[in-house]
Amino acid sequence: MKAPLLGFDGTSLMKACCGVGGLYNFNTSQMCGLPGVPVCPNPAQRIHWDGIHLTQEAYMHMSQWLLSDLLPKMQLCIVDEYYGEIFCPVHLNVDEWIKGTFYMYGLLRFATLPK
Repeated sequence: MKAPLLGFDGTSLMKACCGVGGLYNFNTSQMCGLPGVPVCPNPAQRIHWDGIHLTQEAYMHMSQWLLSDLLPKMQLCIVDEYYGEIFCPVHLNVDEWIKGTFYMYGLLRFATLPK
């Protein structure tokens, strides 16, 4: 597995950082945030936060992969309507980009590049 190469603890890849009991440190009757439910000392070394959500570190690695590897292969640009920014992981001119097809997702808009 490559998770330890990213800084994750190889001995607890499937265990929640915040939780109690069982093989995965997860129990629906003792969820993260309840009194007495402990948090691991190094959340950045864990993939799973509470048995449902991932840790910030895991989400960061997924985001980096998405932006650096997957988006260029899909030939997508992201338009952030809130900040008014455009992110295109591949080189293109604005005329080509404007002709692309747009997909909305919240405040983000994805544009496919014309072939």
